[in-house]
Amino acid sequence: MSSPFRRVIIAAAASLACGGIGVAFAHHSVPEYFDVSSTVTMQGTIKTFKFENPHSIMELVVKGPDGQPQEWKAEASLAAWLIRNGWSPAMFKPGTAITISGNPARDKGVRMVRLFTVKLSNGKTLNANNGLPTTYAKQ
Repeated sequence: MSSPFRRVIIAAAASLACGGIGVAFAHHSVPEYFDVSSTVTMQGTIKTFKFENPHSIMELVVKGPDGQPQEWKAEASLAAWLIRNGWSPAMFKPGTAITISGNPARDKGVRMVRLFTVKLSNGKTLNANNGLPTTYAKQ
């Protein structure tokens, strides 16, 4: 391989690598989407739970302030991390009663939580966060 051609290949690879890093950091900007200064806890029943990447998503039905059912989404870590830490899809069938805690969405019109823990009806509490901080320093 000629030297000029090798330099072009190296430059192209470096550009792609740097671009990918920016996307990864932007995607995981938790404080941009979630209010990391506050934590909510709610009880509900599972509507659906998708073990998938890059984040597993749980849909819940909870009782709203007016007593009417509300649908909420809870974002957890990727499926592989959850399974390695004791989660299994069989634990989260539709209709299963659970209690969750996490950071609420910054946009109060969005019913979504960055999930920290899930407490099952048998009292077992599962960690839903892959070690990312649950609070962030003020910027």
